[in-house]
Amino acid sequence: MLACGLRPRINVDLASAARFMHLLLDKPYKSLQNSDLYKRLQSAPNFGNKSALIRDLEQIKPYFFRVAWQAPLQLIDNDLLKAYNMP
Repeated sequence: MLACGLRPRINVDLASAARFMHLLLDKPYKSLQNSDLYKRLQSAPNFGNKSALIRDLEQIKPYFFRVAWQAPLQLIDNDLLKAYNMP
């Protein structure tokens, strides 16, 4: 989202971002506020939990790789590098 200039809570609503993520991941939901992705966005990025951060970044990275979108790939790779070096 940062690669597009979208900053959750600053210039984009979390609900809109969650809907976009559900669409992107083809993950249905019944109630947006109770959805796993919405809850994750509320605490994103999850720098407090190394394994969860790595899992989240590795999960989303292939979508950007498939369309060769370099800006988000670079941000993801930078965050992955930081996460792997976390204690």
